[in-house]
Amino acid sequence: MKSYIRNCIRICFCSLVLVSISFAQDFSPTVSQVREAFNNLNFKRTIELSARSISSYQNYPVEELVQIYLFRAMAFYNLGSEQESAESFRSALSLDPSLELDPVTVSPKIRSFFAEIRKSQDTRSVKAMSATEARYFIQKDIRPQAAWRSMVLPGWGQHYKGQEIKGYAIFSGFMLNTIGLITAVIYEKSSRDAYMNAVQISDIESRFREYEKWNNIRRVLTGTEIAIWLYAFGDALWSVSPKNPAISLRISPPVITASIQF
Repeated sequence: MKSYIRNCIRICFCSLVLVSISFAQDFSPTVSQVREAFNNLNFKRTIELSARSISSYQNYPVEELVQIYLFRAMAFYNLGSEQESAESFRSALSLDPSLELDPVTVSPKIRSFFAEIRKSQDTRSVKAMSATEARYFIQKDIRPQAAWRSMVLPGWGQHYKGQEIKGYAIFSGFMLNTIGLITAVIYEKSSRDAYMNAVQISDIESRFREYEKWNNIRRVLTGTEIAIWLYAFGDALWSVSPKNPAISLRISPPVITASIQF
């Protein structure tokens, strides 16, 4: 019986390690990683890393976001996807209207393509806006994706939303409670079997108390398990992510930034 309990604890511990590794792999890439992928001519990897960065845009200053969009645009261009490249260039220009490409590191073809994008964007801006320019960026709400992650594994959704400390706290509490619950279930069954097989009156009383104790512990831990799961799911679904306001507003000149959260 004890060896069985030890095996259950080992399984839970291994699950904790594996999920912690997956959490670590979910961190936002750095600008250096995106640049390195591009310099190594790994354009698909550049696009993949930049997409992860853009989905976590709140983790980056504007200057780094501009660089990420540039590498993304140039990667798309080198893969022959001019439409996607143009969209990324426009995003970079929306963040930095005075953006210029380095003639030393960027090919003339890409600079020519960028110049066309910039010219068309400037033309639209003059027609559509006055001296004060307003841009609204509708951001994807990541709470539904966070909710199903916490439904699968409590704490995962919080980590996905950028709430790492809360995510690890919920996950650790859930795993520790799970280990306790498994232990309680095993001892409850063992003590119940011992009680059912008891013959002498003194044994019946002591074994019933032992069974009752583990039955109560199992009930409490079951309730705690459900409570942690419900809290993790509800928090992931309703609480606002620190890196995902629903709407952001940028007005220039002068540059004013604001965000509205739901």
